[in-house]
Amino acid sequence: AETFQSSTVFVNKMISYLQSNSIDIKKFAILKLREATVRQEAIDEMYQYNIVDYLFPLMNDNAQDDTIVYEVLWVLINVTTKYTTPEMVTKLISEYSYNFYVKAFSKNIPDIKENILWLLSNVTFESPTAAMSLMKSAFIQDKLIPYLKEEQAIVKCILRHSLFLLSTITGYLNYDSQINKVDAKFAQTEAEIAKMFCTFIDADPCFVNDCLYGLAKVSNSTNQKVHSVIFESGIVRRIIKNEFFQKSINDEIKK
Repeated sequence: AETFQSSTVFVNKMISYLQSNSIDIKKFAILKLREATVRQEAIDEMYQYNIVDYLFPLMNDNAQDDTIVYEVLWVLINVTTKYTTPEMVTKLISEYSYNFYVKAFSKNIPDIKENILWLLSNVTFESPTAAMSLMKSAFIQDKLIPYLKEEQAIVKCILRHSLFLLSTITGYLNYDSQINKVDAKFAQTEAEIAKMFCTFIDADPCFVNDCLYGLAKVSNSTNQKVHSVIFESGIVRRIIKNEFFQKSINDEIKK
């Protein structure tokens, strides 16, 4: 086992390992980087060395290797929790990256699904541009929405991260600038997202806030499909009756 006097030396060495011809050495480096993300100074160094430039292509090139995908996603989650620069967002929110997310999400591995959703929530947070890009992406329109509509038994953590991601996206859509600028598929996606909030709001008490927040934001749209979905769900009537507030009180009493 190697020891390093500083995070700078450590990250620099791990990056050299990432460029090795040996897949085992690359896996060793990824694992050590993930373990090191518990230290702020190590995350700082990974950011300074643009670790995303090394890790994302490596993960994409080895998309069939579940261990690499899982570990790299964890590193990226931990780094983007601390740093989300425009340059990093551009690398992680693009057609190139969407193709990978679609492939990786298709794996029947809950931890990988959860990590993708978590990473995307990090990189779209406080970024209207990223939110709009992701909203129009194949990942949201052709993978996540159909998954939420068709999957019979969704793992709770995946559903929680899905609803949080969707509420984050809708929270940063600027409808003032987008009015009359959305295409038919975008309009359908908005309506489907509104329906997801209405469908899953009762699935678990911890989903209520994200669903209500997402509905409040997406209701700013001029898309009549969205308003129809919300009206037909009966959500407005239930909000007026303070049903969700009362339900939360009852749940606390039961505890």
